[in-house]
Amino acid sequence: MKVSSYLYTEGLPDQTCSFALAAKMRVSNFLLWQIAYAEMYVSETLWPDFNRARLLEALVEFQKTRAPLRRPASAKFLRQL
Repeated sequence: MKVSSYLYTEGLPDQTCSFALAAKMRVSNFLLWQIAYAEMYVSETLWPDFNRARLLEALVEFQKTRAPLRRPASAKFLRQL
């Protein structure tokens, strides 16, 4: 039995990065199973102020710190931003 087959996100890939805004280091059980192996990015920026520039900063930081065995971030995705 695969636990993931019973979740709403069945068939979707697991997250590789999760964001925590307003400097709160918690996930509140949101997608807990899916983010088990994800990198956490914590930003002091509040949600209303989290814009495209802040997202790009987070993605650059994620690229620097991701585990060596993870697949590389998609350059195509970054070009779309």
